[in-house]
Amino acid sequence: MSGDAEVQDVVGRVVLVIGASSGIGRATALQLARPGARLVLASRSAPALAEVERDCVRQGATVLVVPTDVAAVDRLDALHVAVKAVRRGGTVSVSGVYGGEIDPMPMMEMFDRGIQLRMGQAHVKRWIGDLLPMVADGSDPLGVRTFATHRLSLEQAPHGYEIFRNKADGCIKVVLQP
Repeated sequence: MSGDAEVQDVVGRVVLVIGASSGIGRATALQLARPGARLVLASRSAPALAEVERDCVRQGATVLVVPTDVAAVDRLDALHVAVKAVRRGGTVSVSGVYGGEIDPMPMMEMFDRGIQLRMGQAHVKRWIGDLLPMVADGSDPLGVRTFATHRLSLEQAPHGYEIFRNKADGCIKVVLQP
């Protein structure tokens, strides 16, 4: 994030950061941390989460740490957690690249609690100039080199799809190599 205008928008809101212990998730948590921000940090590594929590609290944020296997959390579960965590009259913001239909939504609870739902695609082109140098950086500040949990040949693509779909063998990201 390059401007404070986007970041200031989270002050007073609850933001769930999945994968907050390293890479892009960690960088996101640290960028959002400021007085008035309320962050929920989720990741598998409790020790690494504790370190990110300390850094975010030092910057003035209120932090709740949730050690969890984020690979086992699907999008619908994450959305339901956000709906239950937001204050009455609050806003749940969903950003990313979401595919498929999500059903059922807890509409009765959302109406009863006056929850607003904001969503949009992750506009990657807007940030490519900032991100590309970090991706190319040999020190790997975003953790992209370790993000892929499985590297398979093209012939193994059906197996890769299966383990990704079932979140088997700790699969988070499969890279197919010719």
